[in-house]
Amino acid sequence: MKMNLYPKLAWHGISKNKKTYVPFLLTSIGLVMMFYIVSYLTYNKSVKQMRGGDDMQMILSWGVPVVAFFVVIFLFYMNSFLMRRRKTEFGLYNILGMGKSNIARILLWQNFMLLVVSAAGGLGMGILLSKLAELCAAKMLSNQASLAFVIEPSAVRNTLFLTVLSFVLILLYSLGQIHVAKPIELLHGEKTGEKPPKARWILALIGVVLLGTAYYLAVTTREPVQALLVLFVAIVLVIVGSYLLFICGSVALCKMLQKNKKYYYKLNHFISVSSMSYRMKRNGASLASICILSTGVLVMISSSLCLRIGEDESLHARYPRDIEVSILTKDYDQSIAAASYIEQQVDAVLQASHQTRKNELAYNNLNFAALKQGSDISVKQYTEVSGTQYAESIDKLVMLNIVTLDTYEKITGTTETLGENEVLLHMFRGKYSDDSLNIDGQFQFHVQKQVDAYI
Repeated sequence: MKMNLYPKLAWHGISKNKKTYVPFLLTSIGLVMMFYIVSYLTYNKSVKQMRGGDDMQMILSWGVPVVAFFVVIFLFYMNSFLMRRRKTEFGLYNILGMGKSNIARILLWQNFMLLVVSAAGGLGMGILLSKLAELCAAKMLSNQASLAFVIEPSAVRNTLFLTVLSFVLILLYSLGQIHVAKPIELLHGEKTGEKPPKARWILALIGVVLLGTAYYLAVTTREPVQALLVLFVAIVLVIVGSYLLFICGSVALCKMLQKNKKYYYKLNHFISVSSMSYRMKRNGASLASICILSTGVLVMISSSLCLRIGEDESLHARYPRDIEVSILTKDYDQSIAAASYIEQQVDAVLQASHQTRKNELAYNNLNFAALKQGSDISVKQYTEVSGTQYAESIDKLVMLNIVTLDTYEKITGTTETLGENEVLLHMFRGKYSDDSLNIDGQFQFHVQKQVDAYI
């Protein structure tokens, strides 16, 4: 058999089934384009140099494997339709004398053609729209983007690797289906009815547990730094749990409804429940993908909107005044002398510019980080923590801001009375559960009360 016959047959199969292959190619080109743009923003130096660009690239780096996962899932889902439509053609080739090795070569050429078109089209569209994505990122971060047009080599490499890997996996899956199928099964593959779906109770239960664990982590995690550490784990659990629930849990639910004779054997329920189990078996993966992507879009839109709406309030909370002057000293007497000097310099500048003080606040305080365990505060343990120990102790990390009673009364405009070794305590988040405070075992204080008023 001539070698050039295989590419001709492969191209003939694609051209004759263009109504099926065109949607597949458009989908694959869009997926490749999307992955390249995300990778481009992750590695682009111009984005990194923007104010806030490092944080954006860190978050995008977490999203790259998630996007890659969905690319593979969608390509597999689209390929299942192609194989179902092409089985009759392959069965006819087999009956006319072609062995399965010959059909495998046709499949190899078809996948190669689809790979070339998808990679070239997706990369071309991605490179064409990458600058627009960069400008949108600069607009979101209120920065100026570079006008230079750049093709990011790392993004091109990752995109080509993912595209080739996806089509290799699709080819192996298709060859496996052809290898195990009999010629008569291939010939009638498109007309063959589906086998009744089986209820996989263990996988459905695992999906419920994974999804419940993810939501538990989301509800119970309070500290912002700790939330960043468990965010990726929660996302993975939600994705896996959603797929198991849509694919296995939905079928298991339909089987459970079928066992309920009073519910199932009714005209309105009999057909709908029976057909629903077949539909969920066939379309569960695609519905789960749509659900997860839709949820991601809603989370992104709502989070961005909340950040935009609360931008001024957050800015005022963090920086309530236009100018801040800080003096770092290790001695209290030095801080008093330095504060007096700063006062004189500020007055001189204001007098020279014909300005007056407004919304002024000046005070001395002692700031340091420590680790909290119950009523014990340890500065020493914090200084010794490093590497993986820091990640394990992140939920115990606290920042202490200590002021004198006179300074507190000046700041809040209130009058308080404290005895010896007594303190007023204000928690930025939550409530302090103990009535004592022990710092490194050397300073013991009694918490007279917890107050709400502070800067």
